[in-house]
Amino acid sequence: MKKNYLVIVLFAANVAAQQSPGGVSSNLQVWMKADAGLTTSGNNITAWKDQSANAFSPAVVGGPPQAGSFINFNPVVKITGSDVTGGYFRIPTNAPNFSNMNVTAGSAQTEVFATVFSTRTANQYSAIVTKNSGGFWDGITLANYNISGTTTNYRTGYAVSDWLSDGGSTSAQQTIDQTPSKMFLLHGGNTQSGSTNTNRLRVNGNTATTNNSAFFNPNSYDFSIGNNSAGNTQYGFEGLIGDVIYYNRNLTPAETQKVNSYLAIKYGITLAANNQSYTSSNGTDFWTGATGPTATYNNNIFGIARDDAGSIDQRQSQSQNTGIQPIMTNGSGSPVTTNTAASALSNDISSSIIGSDTGSTAYTTPITGPSGIVVNNRTQRIWLVQEKTGTVGNVTISFPISNTNQKVYLVRSSNLDTTFDTTDTWIELTNPTVINGLTYVSATIDFADNDLFTFATFKSSPGGVATGISLWNRADAGISPTTGSITTWTDQALEHVATQQGSNATPSVIAGSKTNLNFNPGVNFTVNTQRIGNISVQTVNSLDYDIFNVTKNGISGVAFFGIARNNTTKDGTNYDSPHFEASGTIAMRDTNGNLDYYSGLPGGAYSASIPTIGYTQVKDTSLSFGRNGAITNQLATYGAKGNITGGYYFGRNADSPLSGDDGGFTGVIGENIVYSRTLTPVERQKVDSYLAIKYGMTLATSAAPMNYLNSASTTNTDNVVWTGVGNTTFYNRVFGIGRDDAGGLDQRISIAADPAAIITLSTDTDFTSQNAPTTTHPAIASDKQFTMMGDNNLSVTAYSTPITIGGKTMNRLPRIWRAQDTGDMGCVNIRMATNVSGNIIPNPGTGSLYAILADDPNFTTNVSLKKITYSATNIDFAINFNANSNNNYFTLAVLPASAVPAPVTGKIVGISTVNDSWQPTTNNTYLELRSQKLGFVISRVTTANRLAMIQQPGLVVYDIEQSKFFVSNGSVWRELGIDNTKSSFCN
Repeated sequence: MKKNYLVIVLFAANVAAQQSPGGVSSNLQVWMKADAGLTTSGNNITAWKDQSANAFSPAVVGGPPQAGSFINFNPVVKITGSDVTGGYFRIPTNAPNFSNMNVTAGSAQTEVFATVFSTRTANQYSAIVTKNSGGFWDGITLANYNISGTTTNYRTGYAVSDWLSDGGSTSAQQTIDQTPSKMFLLHGGNTQSGSTNTNRLRVNGNTATTNNSAFFNPNSYDFSIGNNSAGNTQYGFEGLIGDVIYYNRNLTPAETQKVNSYLAIKYGITLAANNQSYTSSNGTDFWTGATGPTATYNNNIFGIARDDAGSIDQRQSQSQNTGIQPIMTNGSGSPVTTNTAASALSNDISSSIIGSDTGSTAYTTPITGPSGIVVNNRTQRIWLVQEKTGTVGNVTISFPISNTNQKVYLVRSSNLDTTFDTTDTWIELTNPTVINGLTYVSATIDFADNDLFTFATFKSSPGGVATGISLWNRADAGISPTTGSITTWTDQALEHVATQQGSNATPSVIAGSKTNLNFNPGVNFTVNTQRIGNISVQTVNSLDYDIFNVTKNGISGVAFFGIARNNTTKDGTNYDSPHFEASGTIAMRDTNGNLDYYSGLPGGAYSASIPTIGYTQVKDTSLSFGRNGAITNQLATYGAKGNITGGYYFGRNADSPLSGDDGGFTGVIGENIVYSRTLTPVERQKVDSYLAIKYGMTLATSAAPMNYLNSASTTNTDNVVWTGVGNTTFYNRVFGIGRDDAGGLDQRISIAADPAAIITLSTDTDFTSQNAPTTTHPAIASDKQFTMMGDNNLSVTAYSTPITIGGKTMNRLPRIWRAQDTGDMGCVNIRMATNVSGNIIPNPGTGSLYAILADDPNFTTNVSLKKITYSATNIDFAINFNANSNNNYFTLAVLPASAVPAPVTGKIVGISTVNDSWQPTTNNTYLELRSQKLGFVISRVTTANRLAMIQQPGLVVYDIEQSKFFVSNGSVWRELGIDNTKSSFCN
């Protein structure tokens, strides 16, 4: 029994010894990891147990620090609040095993690893890991100092010495720009040899910076995480902490790489290119860096791996670099919210690690899919898979989408083949899942070593104009969340992500409605301090560029959109290249900050009654502007402005971190588009057409009407969906519904953006719900189907125009509507409001009210009438307009009561064939009614029975399922009374 018991104890001890960061256990004195040892009350951390053999139990001081945050799906500790109020952790000198941390004076060696993200904005020191005197910071110090007033730039240092002043003279320091990532791996170390003490600091495994300074013995001081050892209130750390690891010896380069690999895989960190191999605890590579293919695909590295001795159990992973990043999950299914919720890898020392090139994640590279797969572009970015150790099997790859109707395909090419074509593996991503506020779709695949993959989709662009687009912000796509205050606004061109800037609140989403952007949502700035933007990207990459912006009527204040000349200058000269103001003023500066133009627009401020489509043409030496499709007016000429390299913002640019001098605005933005080139006139007309149909706008004027084009147009006269040229009479309140997949248009409900508009079109009888991004309106059946409409701008307040139809004199409204069908859309639903102020349609009184429809505005050709019931609010009906024609006219008319004859009573009504030339036996008739006592009976059948009948010309039946009469021409049924060759009422 004793022998068996001894075996068990030794086995357990061996397992415990195997668990260490990267398998490096010798002289491991402190190992704090946020995924183990935490005790919480709610999210308040009450204890955090050390995982080294010393098993320290640090005291929780102040705060307390918080649980509940995650980086790469692993828990991290969050410290918030200024200074000590956020809390920190302390191992006191009287703790059991404390002396194990001591170093030997004269030959002292230390290594400290910490994964952190700093959020302190005060220009003050933040102690991350310390074992120092507190008051004078003598001893071990890993700390940073905010140098930007934002969460962007920190000067970070490590020293085992006296931290003098800012630490610059005694510590090894690096400046960290936190913009590219959500987590950083800090590695400080020192080596003392007699009187020489060398301090070192690495960030994400890069080349160490060094500083020789006098050694100061840390042995007699507390070990603290999140403050200095004395706990001075002004030096508290704020931000996220994942792991903290302390060795009191120097690690070999191979050992250092193992620890770095453990931390990088766990937290989705891309190691520096000069030191990029991800190594397992047994020394084999999970990912061999900077050689062969990894020299190209050495960006955005992440992956799943299992290494029992190295304490790696990463089951789901995503690069923590900013921007759009895929997620990899072990096994088949969907992404999960935490690492432990995914299934564990089956085999020890197994991995699947992914890196990418530097291409954009925007769908900008043309590609052709296999038969049945409709795509036109793939992401510019390509990812490499390395499975160098063990067997992983199926993994799930997930990628974000901007709307749930988007079809995305994972395209896998084997053996480093960079040509993606129809011979590769194509898998549709499905099963939308929301992770951290973004919607991802997923595909399951079993990768092989050196596979490449990318993502393909059918990518739309405004009006089908894709070349040179560099920014496309839509209020109906890319916004998260879709209700309430916005946290991210992803542009649909290059997928730049706009976020909160500083402490200024962000705008919110306002739903689309009849009075808000033609049933499309908008981004609503309710106070002039709100803003959202991205001041880390380059908005334009050309000296010449075009800008479209759509704003709702009624905006007020100052700046609503602007482009920065660069991303480093933080003052009032930086955000005007150009910027646009609600008053109509445009400001334009050159690359040096000199003001080239600052003045209002021709025609004055933006309209108070209808939205505005603004078009600005920026050239290196001139600035021009046109609104709502009208020709551009040159506003200014100036000397060459130079290259503009800055980001962009919506709203206020004053206040940190932008620190400009322009106030914000109040109002609603619908859309904003930037092209890094000058569009041709036809291209501009296509973009204007897309925006005009979407927002119910009439382009130009009735005196100079324009054709509305679809995405296939190559001139201003082909693929016209609304003929404006030569149509001055009916070029008022132009609007419509339509679908143009390549052009980014899916307008299912519409009303003209005009206070006098009274007609709403819809794909169903719901005339109030918004159009996008979530809609209950049925989809338009086919690509490039449109129903467009305009009117003659005459009165609707009296039935004052006589008209004769079928020998009866009626009185119609002077206003006539003209409709143009493209693609044979079929029945469209129409609501005519009768109660619009200044345009109230009167009650017909004792007369009978009819909607009348014809192929001409005089109502003489192919006339149809539908008797309707007057309502003091709305009149609803549906029309199937002539297919692919603009010969469709309708209005309302009243038949006076005096023109309606009395009903016929007491007489036999029938058909007589008294003329000998009309006989049942001749070939000029097929219907005979002969009955003295019995009525004429129509067969009543189901739809299935009707379709199965042997048809004869003139056969009439009643379909009891559809409640309609049908007549056959011998081969095809049509509804009785409906002529499929001309426009007609549907209901």
